[in-house]
Amino acid sequence: MPKTVKTRKVAKTTVITVPSELNVPTDIQFEPSINEHGDIIFKRIDQLKPKEVTNITEFVDQFKPVLEYLKDR
Repeated sequence: MPKTVKTRKVAKTTVITVPSELNVPTDIQFEPSINEHGDIIFKRIDQLKPKEVTNITEFVDQFKPVLEYLKDR
């Protein structure tokens, strides 16, 4: 079990260190919230895989001519 951590102030932000034992990868986005007991909860935000980004881009590109046509109407 990870050791106890303590909040600290860095500039205008309160920071909590994530112990390396938790193996949390870097560059992952989390959505923070706080419950009625004051517990901080970080929920991981699923990020798109490169293929999903490509699929979305291709889908949007298919409709660009229609959007261009409609934008001035």
